[in-house]
Amino acid sequence: MIKTYRILSSLLDYPEQELWENLGEVEPLVAADGITETGPESPLGTFLSWARGFKSLREWQAEYSSLFDSNSAESLYLFDFVYGTNRDRGQAMVDLRESYAASGMDCSASELPDYVPLFLEFVSAQPTEEDAKRVLAEVGGVLRMMERRFIDRKHPYAPLITILRTLSGAAPRLVTTEKIAIRAEDN
Repeated sequence: MIKTYRILSSLLDYPEQELWENLGEVEPLVAADGITETGPESPLGTFLSWARGFKSLREWQAEYSSLFDSNSAESLYLFDFVYGTNRDRGQAMVDLRESYAASGMDCSASELPDYVPLFLEFVSAQPTEEDAKRVLAEVGGVLRMMERRFIDRKHPYAPLITILRTLSGAAPRLVTTEKIAIRAEDN
């Protein structure tokens, strides 16, 4: 289980050479953990198929930058979905950084503490699988909001957010009555 969180952290982070060279090993490693669905039609399979479509690491890196560096509406920062630019965000950052330090995690990272890949490193550093599940469950509602936004915008990283939301135990996004009515009209 812990291995899967580290792998998801790597997949959600800026693509690096090591990941690019070992992309074919991702699915078997996650499958060995047995905590999420694998295969071509699974969310992980969908994402990996998309990632394998790049001709080079540089091409993938350029796409990653265009997806995340200029678009705050689809960010990988948990507190963007909770606080936006509210002043309370600062205190939440301090609290999260203190949680990282209390668990022995190095907090000198140049990334903000609510960056999803960094948060997943924190999850993977938990002493037990139950602790890891509990920590991830604490952000289940945020992951549901992220998933909704990413899916609505057909974001290529949406399948990874779906995996995290599922692992958090949060229910899937709600289908609105408007969507149900549209489906009924189509039939």
